[in-house]
Amino acid sequence: MILDALADSRTTVLHRAPGSAGGKSAALNAALAVATGEIVIVFDADHRPRPDVVRRLVRHFESPGVAAVQGRCVIRNPADSLIASLVNIDYMAGYLVNEYGRQGMAGMPAYGGANCAVRAETLRDIGGWNVNSVTEDTDLTLRLVLMGRRVRYDVTAVDEEEAVTTFSRFWAQRYRWARGHQQVWRDYRGAVWRSPHLSLGEKVETTMFLLAFHLPVLSAAGIAVLGFWLAGVLPPVNPADMYVLATLMFLAPMVELGTGMLLGGLERRQAVLIAAYLPVFVASAALCATAWVDGLLGRPYSWAKTKRRLDAETISPGRPVAAVHWRQQDLAGHTKGAVS
Repeated sequence: MILDALADSRTTVLHRAPGSAGGKSAALNAALAVATGEIVIVFDADHRPRPDVVRRLVRHFESPGVAAVQGRCVIRNPADSLIASLVNIDYMAGYLVNEYGRQGMAGMPAYGGANCAVRAETLRDIGGWNVNSVTEDTDLTLRLVLMGRRVRYDVTAVDEEEAVTTFSRFWAQRYRWARGHQQVWRDYRGAVWRSPHLSLGEKVETTMFLLAFHLPVLSAAGIAVLGFWLAGVLPPVNPADMYVLATLMFLAPMVELGTGMLLGGLERRQAVLIAAYLPVFVASAALCATAWVDGLLGRPYSWAKTKRRLDAETISPGRPVAAVHWRQQDLAGHTKGAVS
């Protein structure tokens, strides 16, 4: 194993048996049980954090109300395939527009599950990561805000992530995101509106966040209605009645993607990629609708690892995939252990 070969006296490497239940959440809980630091930092195996990431993440814990911090993930392999290029645009929109906007306007960004940090004491108080959720990050976000704690987003804490390169892997990954996010909505939507820790505006913002993977379901319904209309099955629709729906389903997401491309510094010649995103948008609507129906019917689903490409650069002996245990200066200037 790579980490076994790289381990030293400061490193604890944990192994779980193949087929172990609980997925990523259970693996993280196993690591939490042996963690000794005050701050737990998580990187997925395909991530490459920049040297200053830990310092930039942990500085936010100077505020006692902050329970978790999310950094920015950028795609390192956009040239590998068209799908990877489109995921790159999606990440620009997600981290430079969506998360940055939620931080700046509402102070309600999400904990994203990788390139992120969480206060160990708080994590233990709420029982660790939820092994019954396939999106443990969204689940943890809700549990933290419902107890009155806050998540922060740091756009300068950057690491590089490997994008999926095929449509089948894209579908599998985004289906899991949709299935898990929709389940979090079913689990916590009532608690959000009963929470004494959230203002009215924060309740509205959190509800909009929980509905993020439901809007594509409406888009799928809208596409179906459009198809029936074009086929002559439904009577003609007044175009004026479609403006609001079309804006919600198509124009708003495209504006977000285009803004992300501008902020991400893509070259003008790459703007044509936004047109290539349209089939992916339709596929996203279809997979979210599939996940919604499967969840509504109670069809079983468990966490599934996204397949990645391994290359020599990722596993270079001079640059380990992730540091499991290292020494880090704490906020008071003392040296202690930090565990990822």
